[in-house]
Amino acid sequence: MSDTVLLISMAEIAGVFVGFGALISVRSTESRDARTMAYLSSVMWMGLWVVFVALIPLGVSAFGLAGRALWLPCSVVALVLWWLAFLVSRFSPEFREDVATTPPARNALYMTVAVVPFTVMNAALVLTALGVWPDLAPALYTIAVLACLVMCGTTLFIYVFTQHQRPLR
Repeated sequence: MSDTVLLISMAEIAGVFVGFGALISVRSTESRDARTMAYLSSVMWMGLWVVFVALIPLGVSAFGLAGRALWLPCSVVALVLWWLAFLVSRFSPEFREDVATTPPARNALYMTVAVVPFTVMNAALVLTALGVWPDLAPALYTIAVLACLVMCGTTLFIYVFTQHQRPLR
């Protein structure tokens, strides 16, 4: 597999995000408020998703699978894991409280920032799973992992950057 080094590098970067999220949650004096829990849990699960999904093709290819036999199961597992984690996090009490207490303008800003990598990631995984462009499957899969890595980093950035901001009116 030619993308091995790139996928391992992305897993390593995601591991750093997970570590920073864990460190912030341990050191934060406000680690019990809904906003902190919602953001840090998002950073944690997206980072872990990237680590796991970046390493899946490496493990599956060890069985001698290549081409569609490799990328179909990897992309399906990635989609299932993403949507399970995404839905579970969206129904958490912390996430619902954060959305309810954050001004609509700020929620709209956050969603606008996330919509591009979210769409790219899901579209790339669906195209890979469907085998639309079989020659581009490794690239599409890599783009999907990279898009989630961008979401993870952006989420951590937004959390840290807006930690002590006055509320929007």
